Amino acid sequence: MSFLSRFGKRGAPTPSNNAERDQRLLDEAREQIAKYLADGNNAAAGALCAKLRGTGAGLRLEPAQYAPAIKGLLAAGRFPEGARLLSDWIEIQPDQAHALRLRLAQLCVDRLKRPGRALDLLVQIDPEKLTDPECLLAHEIVARAEKMQDEGLVELDDGDW
Repeated sequence: MSFLSRFGKRGAPTPSNNAERDQRLLDEAREQIAKYLADGNNAAAGALCAKLRGTGAGLRLEPAQYAPAIKGLLAAGRFPEGARLLSDWIEIQPDQAHALRLRLAQLCVDRLKRPGRALDLLVQIDPEKLTDPECLLAHEIVARAEKMQDEGLVELDDGDW
């Protein structure tokens, strides 16, 4: 047996080892995020979540952890990461999706300069579920997004935030 074939068999990680390692990493990250949030370090919790989002099956927070983690990311000026996390929250909280989409649309216009994405999000909102202030905010977002587009802002739809 050659050296390389022996190394390949012993040294190469197997898919099950990778899956186990990823799961262990995600479990440890969930514990660390809970500690960060308990200590009021929302930015660190959000940053860790954003960092491990693509690991294994992906890091998903408990529903109550999303708001402070997103708030921490946005306060730290990490708008794309905050938008990704907000998008994840929309997927798991369909009962709150209208308010979350409204917030994400506002973020798209105000910070990410993504007016087309903002308008796409607003189309998905049922106006009947909006409060009067939320409805007013939605109209303001539409006006700002359309103005940005009229002024020639072009955004590439790369599927990311």
